[in-house]
Amino acid sequence: MLERLLPTLLADFAGITLPFIGAAILAANSKVSLLEFAMRGRVGPGLERTPVMASVPEETLIAWCKDHPDSAPAFAAVTLPVLATAEDGTALPVLHPMMARVIDEFGECEGVLGSVGHNMSRPTSVGSRSSRLKLYRALLESLRDHEKAVVSGWAEAQLRDIDESSEQWQSWVEEQEARMDG
Repeated sequence: MLERLLPTLLADFAGITLPFIGAAILAANSKVSLLEFAMRGRVGPGLERTPVMASVPEETLIAWCKDHPDSAPAFAAVTLPVLATAEDGTALPVLHPMMARVIDEFGECEGVLGSVGHNMSRPTSVGSRSSRLKLYRALLESLRDHEKAVVSGWAEAQLRDIDESSEQWQSWVEEQEARMDG
């Protein structure tokens, strides 16, 4: 029930509802994980996920993050979509505009980049593990030249992790193929 109401409440009445829902999100109690799960959105019939947090008007979300810099930006980073379709229709997706804004404005805040990384590590409907890593590789390469050193350093570290993970995966695949051939 909550998952069905949140998008409408936050899209149409964010100025009224975000302070209350936000207070519940930021409270240190067991309902936080339920709200985080609900804010990630429902999985539709085609396995696409529609994050509730993306329905909050951008300026309202940023104002909420500024009012609660210790925890709201990290929560936004873990619940907003990471990827968006490029406006020019290119094959590779781009960093979601709201996520880009959270990174630009709050990337130096504790927990934000870690939350983005956690968000990226979740299984999605993007496809296989290797195709998902390729999508994130392009996104992270675009962040290498970010004006904030902490963001560009984080992007570099994430790229190294992707390379290492890809090499380990490839080695495992080759070992399995050798076993099947032998």
